[in-house]
Amino acid sequence: MSSLTQAIPGTNMREILARVKISEVYYTLTGKEPRRVGSGAWRGAAVWRGGDGPNVSLNDTRNVWYDFAANEGAEFWTSSFASGVALAKMRCDG
Repeated sequence: MSSLTQAIPGTNMREILARVKISEVYYTLTGKEPRRVGSGAWRGAAVWRGGDGPNVSLNDTRNVWYDFAANEGAEFWTSSFASGVALAKMRCDG
């Protein structure tokens, strides 16, 4: 059990992650605000692969992302989205 689920009794990781918006994760990890394109829908660049156009779709309602240029996507907690964005941020910062 992670320290996060221990800190919130009666919850599991999936419940906690369901409260997180993928657009907020994207912004936190990249420092780039995605562009709103609809209710709960956003677009941003795939910074983890050096992209600079709005090729990534972020859906806060379903907590999924899709990179149109790379033809890949998934739920963010079951994919490489967060780790890829974090790696790109480390490269930019350091």
